[in-house]
Amino acid sequence: MVKLFLDANVLLDFLLQREGYNNAKSLVENILGGAYAAYTTSSVIHIVAYWLEKYYSRDETKRLLLSLLQFITIIDTTHTQIVKAVQSDMEDVEDAILYYTAIANGMDYFITNDKELIRHTSSLLPIYLPSKFLKESGS
Repeated sequence: MVKLFLDANVLLDFLLQREGYNNAKSLVENILGGAYAAYTTSSVIHIVAYWLEKYYSRDETKRLLLSLLQFITIIDTTHTQIVKAVQSDMEDVEDAILYYTAIANGMDYFITNDKELIRHTSSLLPIYLPSKFLKESGS
């Protein structure tokens, strides 16, 4: 099964129905339909929880997070991955940590709406906007 790493902005677009909602929704529907397996890190969940609590009650935030965790698997970041990320040429350390974690955990694609991050795509792990991934995968 194709393994997708989902960045915080994609999850927030879906959960907060922001500008990228339609593409994020299509991606989630494909994941729920079994076309892809979804992964992220605990740090992404922290970010998502922080923003959800700005818009929703604590109970609603917890409900949304539990729903999210029904179809997304949390992967771990190791010391080695953080060292590689910090030593990389990526300017945004947080993004670098996520990217190197995704590589180490065997992800096939890194899905984000961060246009700055996309320019760091490599053969090790392609980085796509949700819209481009959906178009190129025929989803």
